[in-house]
Amino acid sequence: MMVISLDGGYIRDWRDRKRNFELIVGRSMPEEGEARYIGFVHGYDRKPQRRIIDHLRRQGFQADQDLTFITDGGDEVRALAERIISCSEHVLDWFHITMRITVLRQFAQGLVQHDKDAGTEALDELRRIKWFLWHGNTYRAREAIDTCCSTSKLSTGFR
Repeated sequence: MMVISLDGGYIRDWRDRKRNFELIVGRSMPEEGEARYIGFVHGYDRKPQRRIIDHLRRQGFQADQDLTFITDGGDEVRALAERIISCSEHVLDWFHITMRITVLRQFAQGLVQHDKDAGTEALDELRRIKWFLWHGNTYRAREAIDTCCSTSKLSTGFR
């Protein structure tokens, strides 16, 4: 099994401040051996999938081997991962999960001002979800998210 983490970020073109480009960087970690780094500019690199596959092969990756992608969940990075190996596992990293929960908490705190019971219920559910995730209990986290989606006014934030 091999794990590769990929993240994208936008950088402003220093020659033309109105233009941005997306830089995708990653770190591949085989079960044995050293981690290696990769980076390229999305949209300018004509064959990003081939670049990543070649990078992984240099570390001993085989076509029948399991591959796990850890990403920020961005559309471009996720689509790139799916084009490389469609049956690979895709994991959203903890930092970006926390960012999404933070946005939902801000929404719930605003909801408290309009509907105290619903807002308090939503905040409690978000605390539970974060606790389950932090402690690796994805099954209970998923149950709590499903419950929150079906009963809470926060349901639009989870979809």
